[in-house]
Amino acid sequence: MALVVFSSLVAVMEKTGPLLSNDAVIPQSSFLIKDALPMTGFFIQQKFDYLVFIILENKNLNETYGSTCLGNCTYITQLAHTYSLAMNYSGVAHRSLSNYLTLTSGRDYAYSPFSNNCGPGGGPQVGNCTITARNVIDGIEESQRSWKAYITWYGGGCSRAFIPFLYFTDVYYNSTRCSNIVNANPGHVGYYGLPTKLLSDLNSVSTAPNFTWLQPDACESGYAVCNATSIIAPCATNSTDFGRCVSQSNQYLSQLVPRILDSTIFRTQNAVLFITWDEGGAPGGDKICPNLGPTYPTCDDTVPAILAGPYVKPNYVSNLSLSHYSFVKTLELVWNFDVNNPPTSPSPPSQPPTTMAQDIVSFLRSHYIALLLATAIATLTAILLSARLRLRNRQSMETSTINLYQGHNNASNAKRSLIGRCNLHI
Repeated sequence: MALVVFSSLVAVMEKTGPLLSNDAVIPQSSFLIKDALPMTGFFIQQKFDYLVFIILENKNLNETYGSTCLGNCTYITQLAHTYSLAMNYSGVAHRSLSNYLTLTSGRDYAYSPFSNNCGPGGGPQVGNCTITARNVIDGIEESQRSWKAYITWYGGGCSRAFIPFLYFTDVYYNSTRCSNIVNANPGHVGYYGLPTKLLSDLNSVSTAPNFTWLQPDACESGYAVCNATSIIAPCATNSTDFGRCVSQSNQYLSQLVPRILDSTIFRTQNAVLFITWDEGGAPGGDKICPNLGPTYPTCDDTVPAILAGPYVKPNYVSNLSLSHYSFVKTLELVWNFDVNNPPTSPSPPSQPPTTMAQDIVSFLRSHYIALLLATAIATLTAILLSARLRLRNRQSMETSTINLYQGHNNASNAKRSLIGRCNLHI
C-alpha cells in the first residue's frame, strides 16, 4: 500500500549531481519484461501516438468491477464494457512502490527497500533508494517523443515525494526532466480536484505530451477515505471504508474520463487512455497475494486494467495472462525502443589495410592541386633565375670587351707618342 499524501510544501533538495551511496541500485534486466505478452491486441490498429496513463491504488478487479464490487463502481464497469478490459492483468508486488517502479522501467523492484516503500524517513535519492538503471523516460526520449508527469497536490520539479520517476538518478539530477513533473491542478485547494493542467494540455497538439502520467491524490486514487478537506481513515480499516474508497475513485473517473476522451487530442489524434491499479488490497488486509515482496508470476494479484479511446477495440475482453510488465512491453513495441538497452550508434565504415605505396599514392591524389601549383612556381622561379644569370654574364662580357678596346687604344697612343719623341732627337 502506498504511503503518501502529496504536498507542495515538500522541501526541494539542492542538487548539483548524484551523490550515490555504496548501495545504489543497478538491477539486472528482468526476464519478466522479455517474456511479457504485449497488449497490442487491444487496439484496432497496433499503434498510438499519445498515451494517457492513470494509476490508482490498492484494489483487485473483483472489488472494483461488476456485481462483486465493494461500493459504487457503476462508471468503472460501464467504461470497461464500452471499451477494452484485461480480465487477467496482475500487479507485480506488495507494496506500491515496487509496482510503480516496474511500470516506469520494466524491471523487478520487488525487494527491500522498495518493497517497503523505502521505509520510514526514506524517499527518492535517500540512502539506497536510488536507481541508476534505465527507465521508460530514456526510451521515450530516444524515440523522439515527449512526456510529462502530472501529480496532484504537488509543487512540481524534483523533490523527495512519492513519484516513481524521482528514484531514477538520470531524472532526479536532470533539470530539464524535472521540469516535466508538474502540478496537475495548480490553484486548487482541498481534495477531489480535476487535473486542470492536464486537461488544458490535451486540448492542443502543441502542448500535449506523447506520454502522460497522471498520479491522483490519496483520496481520488482510492487510498484513503476523505471529505473535501481532510483524510478520514485508511481504506483497509473495514469493509465500509473500503467500499467508500472504491466509490470515491468511481466518482473521480466519472468526472475526469469523459473530459479526456472529449479532448482535442482524443478527437483528432490516435490516442489511448490506460487506467490501472498498482496492486490488490482488501478490507482488513486479507489480500489475494498476502506476502510482502513479489507476487506475479507466482501469484496473480489481479487488478483492473481498462483501455479506452477511439482506436481501442470496443466491447473487448482479454483473458491473456498480463501484468505491469505487459504495459511496458507494449510501449516498447509500439514506440520502437528497448527499455533495457540504449540505441546503438552506427559504427564508422571499416578501412582496408594499406601498403606504404598505397599511402603515398593516396597522399599524392589528395594533394594533387597543391603539388601542381608548387611545381609550377618552382619551375617559373628556376626560369627567372636562369634568365637573370644569363643577363649578368652578357653584361659582364660587354664590360670586358669595352675595357679591352680602351686598353688597345691607349697602347696605340703611347706608341705614337714614343715615335714622335724619337723623330725630335734625330
